[in-house]
Amino acid sequence: MLKRYRVKVEHLALELTHSSTLVTPSEEFLRSLDADADVMPSVLDGNPQRYAQEPYRLKLHVVHHRLGRQMARLEALLDGRPDRGTKGCYADEAAFIADLEIIGRSLASHGDRNLAEAGLKDLILQARTFGFFLAQLDIRQESGRHTQAVAELFARAPNLPDYLSLDEAGRVKVLDELLSHGGTPLLFADQLSPETREILDVLNTVRDLSAEISPRAFGAYVISMTHQASHVLEVMFLMGFAGLAGRRPDGTWHCALENLAPVRDHRRSQPHPPGAGNPAGPAVLSRPAGRLG
Repeated sequence: MLKRYRVKVEHLALELTHSSTLVTPSEEFLRSLDADADVMPSVLDGNPQRYAQEPYRLKLHVVHHRLGRQMARLEALLDGRPDRGTKGCYADEAAFIADLEIIGRSLASHGDRNLAEAGLKDLILQARTFGFFLAQLDIRQESGRHTQAVAELFARAPNLPDYLSLDEAGRVKVLDELLSHGGTPLLFADQLSPETREILDVLNTVRDLSAEISPRAFGAYVISMTHQASHVLEVMFLMGFAGLAGRRPDGTWHCALENLAPVRDHRRSQPHPPGAGNPAGPAVLSRPAGRLG
């Protein structure tokens, strides 16, 4: 997507060639250019007069540069090369969209709304729809794997019961209490089974990519073979180890993956949000931790 956005920006730079001797950009637009001081030397490439009287071309070259820095950093990380750092990159897709919208409002301010509603608006709509991720990824795991992982973590933490010996009510109670207090149990064991480590690694990857690419990069977490409320709370508990769900220090709740989708069995593979056609739903939503938001 970054490559496609850069091509679109290149086209816009050939269209929005307004001269500052003929139009006056908005104050908001001029402030945004001032805020681009961190990348301006690279954009101007030693020529301070470059685009001196073409404010929109200058801004679009800044946008092009930031996208290029972002793309180069991601390519380096994917190739296992040293991290180039985030200097000069967009913090997220929202910052990219904000720059485009500032250009649009400035164009409209001096009577060029028709240009703002053409190719620029198309790019804004694409960025709002696809972000920096193109399509959301869903995660799917069988509930029994979560149960075994939680049982292992309980066994390796002090002052926690034998999870597998608890009945459903006991499991829901202890998970809800742990989620309500925030944080995760202190583990003294450095080694976990490959199966548990895999689940935690997946959640850590979700956390890292959500921060690196986009908070919208992931869609549903599908929990196969969900028959009990504890099957959903187990996922919330495991997500806590990656900082994806739980209670903040100020007492408010958070859940980075907004769609935990229980599936009852393999014959009915359509996910059901808690409370919508799955018997685990009402039991989950009756607990404080089941209303993470």
